[in-house]
Amino acid sequence: MVTGGAGFIGSHLCARLLEQGHDVLCVDNFGTGTRANIAALFDHPGFELLRHDVTMPPILLKNSLRALKSTFLGVLRPLPQS
Repeated sequence: MVTGGAGFIGSHLCARLLEQGHDVLCVDNFGTGTRANIAALFDHPGFELLRHDVTMPPILLKNSLRALKSTFLGVLRPLPQS
């Protein structure tokens, strides 16, 4: 896995790892990286691209409201009503 793989350095690292026979998962949010930097890698069978910001865990983003609700209700229910 190469985070920032669509950036200048990351794209070269992806290419080098593929040349060495490794499978590569390129993770990038395209904040500064570009698809053009990795365009030559798309046809390689060992290359995969995931558009994602690694600072934001996907589970938390997807289920944040559900998690907040269950936490709130989990604390609220055991409290005595006044």
